[in-house]
Amino acid sequence: MSLSSVFVFFLPFICEGLGALIQTTVGADVEFPLSEECRKGEGTLYQRLDDASTQLIASLNGYWKPGRDYTDRVVVGRDSLILTNANFNDNGHYEFTCNRKHLEAYKLEVFVPSEVAVSEGGDAILPCRSVTAGQSVKSARWRRNGEVLLELNGRTGEITYGDDFNRSQVSIPSDWDRRADLSLTIKGAQQQDGGVYYCDVEKAEKHRSAVRLRVRKPPESYHWIWITIIITAAVTSVIVFTLKFFWGWREKTKGVHA
Repeated sequence: MSLSSVFVFFLPFICEGLGALIQTTVGADVEFPLSEECRKGEGTLYQRLDDASTQLIASLNGYWKPGRDYTDRVVVGRDSLILTNANFNDNGHYEFTCNRKHLEAYKLEVFVPSEVAVSEGGDAILPCRSVTAGQSVKSARWRRNGEVLLELNGRTGEITYGDDFNRSQVSIPSDWDRRADLSLTIKGAQQQDGGVYYCDVEKAEKHRSAVRLRVRKPPESYHWIWITIIITAAVTSVIVFTLKFFWGWREKTKGVHA
């Protein structure tokens, strides 16, 4: 299973009326793509906070420039604005207005992920636990880099898998509803599977969580260690024998000439 990683954590995937959902981790960079309408003319990118106040992130007047409080955090790219070093205060809704048109909107969620480590080739279990008793679970999704690995239909119990994934690679407990456990198992984890995974459970009390998977290289086999020792000893013996032979021949030659 190959799960390629990315430098900028841009993960829009759920349209919730308030904008596409972006999930990232503390310290990561968040990319807001620029539409054609927002590449020239006039515009703004605002963050709308829970108390209905707004914060200017960047403004467009021929070219984009960071807001007063974001001069050291907003990077203007060719096709995007990048908010660097995300923190909890960055949680909220973001709205683009360009040339007097209300355009893209995003909801940003920032996490401190839990940590899971596994040796390469082992099975990794990424925790996701949330109350299911007395709550109708509509759906549950596991994603990485915006790609769906697994999605559960809570009403029918049907599980669908993302492209290039199947039940032999990723799974959740069959009795998830009884155990309130939607943890993801990745079988035979490889180095490229490392990264941040997001669990989203849609129900009365929505659940969002993040897990960082670290895949360790397996320790070197003792078999190869002993082979290395034997080869090293053999080479050393040949060198010592050669030096002794040369030294003895030299001494013998000296004796003949004397």
